[in-house]
Amino acid sequence: LKIVRGDCGDQRLIPALIKRADILIPLAALVGADRCHQDPTLAFHLNFQAVQDLCFYASKDQPILFPCTNSGYGKGETGICNEHTPMEPISYYGKTKKSAEYEVMRRENSISFRFATLFGMSPRMRWGLLTNYLVKQAVTEKYIVLFESSFKRNFLSVHDAARVFLHAIE
Repeated sequence: LKIVRGDCGDQRLIPALIKRADILIPLAALVGADRCHQDPTLAFHLNFQAVQDLCFYASKDQPILFPCTNSGYGKGETGICNEHTPMEPISYYGKTKKSAEYEVMRRENSISFRFATLFGMSPRMRWGLLTNYLVKQAVTEKYIVLFESSFKRNFLSVHDAARVFLHAIE
């Protein structure tokens, strides 16, 4: 693994890096409905355009492992969702990720993972994520407020998400 700091939209940097890669995992994204609503231009650039460019520059021998989102399902009115459930996103975040997934899956040698809401520790905590927010609220305020308490939602540990990528690579 070699980490390179740069912009995923840099048309001088990205094509050269892609040529040297065995496997491509596009992790750059503007995540969450609120954040994408605040800056739709950046959301389009990171969540869709950069992935579309990656697909353009990747060779057919380079697998793309794409982290999509279950936000693409929208309200999930059909009950339990799976890979055959229609993608009907209601947020701009879900729409950009759905469009990017479409680009990735148009090519061969690609896998998309529609991850549940991720949770877990990180150097730059994302307190807007529901599980992280509820834990922080419970610890600091000693109570939590459940909005739409009958709503069902699935969650995935960042450790399990990492294991998914490792399994796909193997």
